[in-house]
Amino acid sequence: MGRNRILALVSSLLLLLAGCAKDNTIRTNFTANTEQISRENTERITYVNERITLTGNGTLKSAESPEDYTYTSAVDIYNTVFDKVIIQSSNATYTVYSGQTVLLPKGLTYSGNITVNDGGLLVVVGDLAGTTVSGTGTIVINPTGVFTGKYLNIDSGLKLVNYGEWNVDKNVNLNGTLENHSIISFDAMNNNSSGRVVNTGKISLAGDLNNNGVIDNMGTFITGGTVNLNSGATLNNACHFETAKMQSNGLTHSTEYLKIDDQLTVNGGSILMLGAQSVTDAGTISLNGKIAGNSDNYAGIIIRNSFQSNWGARITGKIDIRYDNEITSSDPDLLGPQVTFKSVYFPATECVPQYGTNPANSFTLVANVKAPIDSRGNTLSATSVDIQGDYAYVSYHLHGAEFGGLIEVYDITDPSAPTIVSQYWTENVDFNHLEVDGNKLYVTGGQDPDKAHVATAATFTIIDLKNGELPNVAPTFYTLPSYSGDCVHLADNGNLYLATGNTGGQFITANADNGSIINTRDALTAKYFDSDGNTIVGLQGGTAGLLSVFNENNGLNPVRTIPVGEISPENGKSVVRLKDGLAYVCEGTSGLMVFDVNDVSGTAVKSFNPHDGDTNGVDIDHGLIYVANGAGGIYVLDKNTFKVYGNYNYDGSANFVRAVDNYIFVANGTGGLKILMRGNP
Repeated sequence: MGRNRILALVSSLLLLLAGCAKDNTIRTNFTANTEQISRENTERITYVNERITLTGNGTLKSAESPEDYTYTSAVDIYNTVFDKVIIQSSNATYTVYSGQTVLLPKGLTYSGNITVNDGGLLVVVGDLAGTTVSGTGTIVINPTGVFTGKYLNIDSGLKLVNYGEWNVDKNVNLNGTLENHSIISFDAMNNNSSGRVVNTGKISLAGDLNNNGVIDNMGTFITGGTVNLNSGATLNNACHFETAKMQSNGLTHSTEYLKIDDQLTVNGGSILMLGAQSVTDAGTISLNGKIAGNSDNYAGIIIRNSFQSNWGARITGKIDIRYDNEITSSDPDLLGPQVTFKSVYFPATECVPQYGTNPANSFTLVANVKAPIDSRGNTLSATSVDIQGDYAYVSYHLHGAEFGGLIEVYDITDPSAPTIVSQYWTENVDFNHLEVDGNKLYVTGGQDPDKAHVATAATFTIIDLKNGELPNVAPTFYTLPSYSGDCVHLADNGNLYLATGNTGGQFITANADNGSIINTRDALTAKYFDSDGNTIVGLQGGTAGLLSVFNENNGLNPVRTIPVGEISPENGKSVVRLKDGLAYVCEGTSGLMVFDVNDVSGTAVKSFNPHDGDTNGVDIDHGLIYVANGAGGIYVLDKNTFKVYGNYNYDGSANFVRAVDNYIFVANGTGGLKILMRGNP
């Protein structure tokens, strides 16, 4: 169980020195002893450890097409007027003159070379068996047509379009355009600087591909040898491109699936650009150039064997890497700040295999935890959760006019058996929110003003943790100039930011060491704080919800305010999370709204509302968004696309969710806790 030990905190009850109980027969404040903690674990935690499947699924995406290219259609020979029809086989060179349309009919084989002048068109329904096609016109091999030969030379300016059957035993030397919509196989290809390959069908090479021109692949392109992408050359892959090895000195832009069985070498000056939800699968990567994600959505890289890089190599943008070893480099700038590891999932499409594990199938319900009952028989309500290292911290309060709360610490070392290891109970304070950082636990709520002998009920405390657990001393509570503490948050500048509720709502900053108030600002219906780097956001609810954006050096003077619309119910939970310049705002009946913190217009860039409950809480972990939607349960969304992976609904109300390193705690009010684990993506 946990670390196979439950630590005793104290065996005696401690009365708080601050405040006097109205009824001295009631035990008002204490830390739980070994016996009580053992009883709590036995009576409240039910270990389940069963896989759950989210309801809902995603959609597929299809391959793209080159933007600067127009396909040539197969020719309807029955509704086309031909200037000439080739009527006999020959080894002589045949010329299609400018402006002519010529037919090679079914049943006829022509073995001579072909010249098609500018504006000329040769339609092949029979068998074209020559080795050289030249000129600046167009040859279309219809679906019933056949091309056979040992070698093929396509001159500059000529377009050869294939809808038929190809069987070239040797090599293709390309200076013009090869447009393929069917199946082609040959030994090797030289695509020279004036050459272009446009493929929507399947091209198979037994040997090497030397590319000095442009390749646009919207179909399947497989080589059994090495792809040499030379300087100035371009490979645009919009479906399935596969090779044994690849030496890149040019530009590769892959928006779908790029597979290199052995080694991918990206040399200095070369760039591999990866589109949204593309997958690059390589045995080994040797990087001297640059791999860049060029989309707002993530691309995936699979490294099966090894990775090495030289100084100056870069992996930038939204790239997720699946590699069982650690990527190390003496160059600190090798990996950009948005690079992640094994953190995203893409569903399979017609071109790309599945990347990662479908979140809908990767969750385990570890445990159900009943809500705690205090010494008066009152059921407490779970209000918030935070997770750090091997411990999870949970706060509780008592609904209604009376006060009562609990701070609870779980050992989560053993993912299958989280256990309660320490508790602090009080019948004087409601605990509404907590946050852990290092060896300090920050908790805010509301205290009984009569027992505490204070004018205002809002309060917070700073607890010095002992090896991650609660100490055996009573915490000191600091009074706030308001009526209820709703949120406490430690920003990177070292200050605490507190939001203090509806009546007398304020934004407050305080010293994180001694609790002294630094500054206050009136904030009607103050709800929540969060930060990312030096940017801090504070949320106000009500009929005119407002998001205030602060800089860590400007105190409580906002650099901008953003209207976010009505947030109702007014006394409901409303969490905001800040990530990569976007604020994820829980707006109750209005759902989850996402705002750019640099845009004062109040226009949401994304939104989600399933209309089956109030959106109370949100968290983001490993590329997923977890939405606590009240009676609607927990929804799981893709962070980049907002695609809904599914919903976990159960008997209860999801009020708050915290997800850290694939451990998910869901606070369900008086319904207790749901503890989930997500498997590796």
